Amino acid sequence: MTLDAEACYRAADGLLREVRDDRVQYLLSYYLEIHPGNRMPARSDFDPFRVPAALPEIVLVDVDPQPLRFRFRVVGSAVSDSMELDPTGRFLDEVYPGIEERYPHTDRVRVVETGLPVYRYGPASLPYRTDYHDLERLHLPLSKDGASVDMILSIMIHNPR
Repeated sequence: MTLDAEACYRAADGLLREVRDDRVQYLLSYYLEIHPGNRMPARSDFDPFRVPAALPEIVLVDVDPQPLRFRFRVVGSAVSDSMELDPTGRFLDEVYPGIEERYPHTDRVRVVETGLPVYRYGPASLPYRTDYHDLERLHLPLSKDGASVDMILSIMIHNPR
């Protein structure tokens, strides 16, 4: 399925007014900077050294299309600390069995199917450390061929109680 890269850019640009945390704004602004407009950005377009303040909260997952699964490639230290484990190299459904109907999975499926970013603010739907309250998360599509999503770049901000 070929996705609309221009719609992705417009959607990401529209989210700039919705995101709350400065680190999410920072990553989203950088994503728009590397987004060529006529295709989705690829992992090779993303330079993590350009967003050092966001690195502890970043998650990068590979999209395995058949069957659709998500493998953790990079998990920032703040995220693995909040999860109280390091899921790097494992599939999302291995770390959290039965996750297919929950936001961490369904939001990523939406990114793959639409090629659009997904933003959510509110309670976490997974068991994280108990000293956290709301979670701000943003999932951004990446594409090697410029048209189909093969990776998802995410940022997750766990807000303390």
